[in-house]
Amino acid sequence: MAGSRCCSDCGSCVMGCAGGTVRVRQVRSLIREARSTRGIIRGLGLGKIGAEKELPNIPEVIGMVRKVLHLVEVY
Repeated sequence: MAGSRCCSDCGSCVMGCAGGTVRVRQVRSLIREARSTRGIIRGLGLGKIGAEKELPNIPEVIGMVRKVLHLVEVY
């Protein structure tokens, strides 16, 4: 993964972190995205470019983030 998608807590990729939280920021628009992708973004608590959310680092959230990595930045 790219450096911008890594967790600052442990220095390794977000997918490998244990416990803690993940900060997610929406950086791209949902225009022309599939309905399911828009639903995932909503499920993460995002919706507008620049929206940020701190989420628990659990497998469910990480799976959602993986689906929309092209739209969000994880730090």
